Amino acid sequence: CAGGSNAGNACTTGSDCPGGSCRVDVHSHTLSVDPINPQTVAAYSSGGPLSARKVYRTTTAGSSWSAFSPSIASVFTTAFAPSSGGSSSPVAFAGTCGNGRIWRTVDTGANWTQLTAAPNTSRCFTSFAFESCSGTTCSMYATLDGTTDGAGGHVFFSSNSGTSWVDASGALPTDVPIRDIVIDPSNSNIVYAASDLGVYKGTRSGSAPNYSWSWCAYNAGLPKTASVTRLEVHKDTGLLRAFVFGRSAWENQ
Repeated sequence: CAGGSNAGNACTTGSDCPGGSCRVDVHSHTLSVDPINPQTVAAYSSGGPLSARKVYRTTTAGSSWSAFSPSIASVFTTAFAPSSGGSSSPVAFAGTCGNGRIWRTVDTGANWTQLTAAPNTSRCFTSFAFESCSGTTCSMYATLDGTTDGAGGHVFFSSNSGTSWVDASGALPTDVPIRDIVIDPSNSNIVYAASDLGVYKGTRSGSAPNYSWSWCAYNAGLPKTASVTRLEVHKDTGLLRAFVFGRSAWENQ
């Protein structure tokens, strides 16, 4: 178990950690922290039978966990939306791998809906980023990995919590996976995308629902072979930080 009273050992009870009495496999890219309450964290367990493959949630910083979703196969990323609904966000998303599905809850996990309008590809969803939320309706981005499957773009935008999507990939390379995306806190029309070719800066123009996006490489100072796996924007300074596979972490100046 990764946390709880039985950390480091085989799970023995359902309260010890996600997955209950069977071995759990929790991958770091499925971890997400609630922006309303950092004590609340979600993680996906891919171990055991399909019935145990669920998103689990702790509201106590890992001391106890409980099932947060029904059985969902092959979840690759999760995210809480910054939607205030009390002590924690009621809105969360889970993106799958291999079938391009997105699942959404707007009632703190009581019910989950598969979004049929989600980009339906053989790729894996890698990240979600939220521009803003009004109640349980959010403007948001979703990113996908994958290379030459001919299944369309790697960055998508929704203004209605994923009910419908538009391709925001613009002139991004069609065969380069996008691992992560963040929104500039000082200008929501600017986003940064992490890719196997470094960082790309996207600029949105127009007005809803007729947005368009232009992209350019944003790699000054990064290693030439930078495969960027994660991005973070420091809230106080606005500095962009890029985490490069095998090459440490970098910060723009």
